[in-house]
Amino acid sequence: MWPVAAVSVAAVAAYSYFSGPRNTTTVRGSDGHDYQMQNLPDKDKAVELMVDIRKRLGSLRDYYASEPALAADPPIARFLANYKDDVFAENDVSSADTSYSENKGQRIVVCLRDKTRPPYPLIDINTIMFVMLHEMSHLMTETIGHTPEFWLNFKRALGDALKVGIYQQVNYAQSPVKYCGMTITDSPL
Repeated sequence: MWPVAAVSVAAVAAYSYFSGPRNTTTVRGSDGHDYQMQNLPDKDKAVELMVDIRKRLGSLRDYYASEPALAADPPIARFLANYKDDVFAENDVSSADTSYSENKGQRIVVCLRDKTRPPYPLIDINTIMFVMLHEMSHLMTETIGHTPEFWLNFKRALGDALKVGIYQQVNYAQSPVKYCGMTITDSPL
């Protein structure tokens, strides 16, 4: 029994090490929840960004859940079924990835920092929310990838976020924004 348990623990530890953000530490946010954050000097400020993201996405979830007609709509029903507010982790500044959702919401990894230069300053909340709404649209979408279904759901999520007041619209075509080593140049709105 012990050898099997030891191998299992080692396998889980290896998977976590090689498949997720590195240099992390657990930081408790002002909301009382623990988050996996980059172990950088401003991790306390970064965790408060994560708290804000969680609060804003919770407002969107509550909006969807409070409207029976919305909650019954298939993309919204998928979002409500897939969204978990305890699966967020900050991405590694050395990762080639920005932000992503694993397995339609099992884990949400968020880039919070400008990865191009130390001290890796934090990104503004509105830009992060645009990206998070992109990721939440994957939870709403039955297909994988950036299909026409995804783009319709992303447009809808952005519109709903405007209604709820958790995102302010930006014309990225006129005013591109740098985000985690890439540039956002368009929006489905």
